[in-house]
Amino acid sequence: ESAEMQWPSGLDPDVLALSIVNLDYLNLRELSRNIAYLERNGQDSRSFREAYWARLFYPLNVLVLAFCALPFAFGALRSGGLAKRLFIGIVLSIGFFFLQRAAVNVGAVYGLPPALANVIPPTLLIALAFAWFRRFA
Repeated sequence: ESAEMQWPSGLDPDVLALSIVNLDYLNLRELSRNIAYLERNGQDSRSFREAYWARLFYPLNVLVLAFCALPFAFGALRSGGLAKRLFIGIVLSIGFFFLQRAAVNVGAVYGLPPALANVIPPTLLIALAFAWFRRFA
């Protein structure tokens, strides 16, 4: 026969649940709710805000990379150089990934808002793509 006892504690079950949550599995609404909860309780919400803005700007990143892939996909198909175009496209996308992560981390170090840190890389890449298109078009 087991007996149960109440143990008074100052721990809030919501705080314990937040401490073990994986940010990759939260949608925008859950991230927003957790950010509000953490800020109401005076806790650090930076990682949740970074995940929120990264998730919000993800479609923009996909569109920018798709826009930058157009010259590689629809280049002169008979002129050859498919391997070269494929390699440049892969390097561009991997470089963009590292630029995105570096911008978020540098933003965290220098106290930039996560929204600004997440919008800088796609803006920079789209500006470079427009300059590239104007040069060769």
